[in-house]
Amino acid sequence: MEEIKKNIIIWGYCENGVKLLSEIKKKSPYNYIGYGDNSYYKKGNFVNGKKIYGIEELVELKKSCEFSVIIANRNWRLIKETCEKNEIPVEAIYSENEIHKFPFPTFETLNYKAGVRLYAGNIYDEERKKEKNLYGLSLYTEDSRHIICDIRKGYPIKDNMILSYEAEDVFEYIKKEDQVYAIDEIWRVLKPGGYARFCLPDCNSPWVKNRTMRNEAGKFLYDPLGGGEYNGGITQDGVVYFATFEDFNETLTKTKFKRIEWICHYTSDGVLHRKEIDMSLGHVRRLNCDDKDVYSMVVDCWK
Repeated sequence: MEEIKKNIIIWGYCENGVKLLSEIKKKSPYNYIGYGDNSYYKKGNFVNGKKIYGIEELVELKKSCEFSVIIANRNWRLIKETCEKNEIPVEAIYSENEIHKFPFPTFETLNYKAGVRLYAGNIYDEERKKEKNLYGLSLYTEDSRHIICDIRKGYPIKDNMILSYEAEDVFEYIKKEDQVYAIDEIWRVLKPGGYARFCLPDCNSPWVKNRTMRNEAGKFLYDPLGGGEYNGGITQDGVVYFATFEDFNETLTKTKFKRIEWICHYTSDGVLHRKEIDMSLGHVRRLNCDDKDVYSMVVDCWK
């Protein structure tokens, strides 16, 4: 029996929209019937023999044809709101070369019984994209793999619910005075026996030392590779915490974690201390796995 495919309008005749059409033409449950776009210069024209519809035309099309919309536009929230206002069903958004179906996960809808794992930040690398039940915590990105969350403010999650937690190149953006609370919140939501892996730029590393601006007393002031600008202080979401083993270890000992296992770090005397990294506990990308120019510290904390 031939599979009945769902009719799809791609909202956004743009680079992302063309990429999405290419994906849909491959094996998929969708049948492309046209583009949607409110641009005065685009709507009414044709692409691949199919019309570009404005929102008013989609309202009329809905009377004679069942379809859903996949949004391939950065302003997807506004477009989704417009579609819902006009009772046009939205199937998904297309972002980062992936179709993210609605509804998106929230802390309330996660299936904790299936073994939820959390990752602080956006999931970009293919290794993590393959991991089931791993969700990114992002200040700005919301899709089928990411939940909007400011990790400095904790989590609306009950105690002892999460299998593991990864934070790679995140805690250098959290002020030192806020870190104990942020880490204790991770400890709280972890299941007993769960772990958190932290990876931060190592300011004892020669590679990081040599690129970072310091004052005459040697105090770290600004890392241009950490984002932001320096104007007597860090602006625009740049690095605000310059981690060393001695300082971050002191912070960790003030948290509720009692089992702290250092995997990779330099000490202040410039000596590299390193064990084999079990990547199954969390794939570390920002490290440089050669013994030359290692630039990040890695520490695992167990509950």
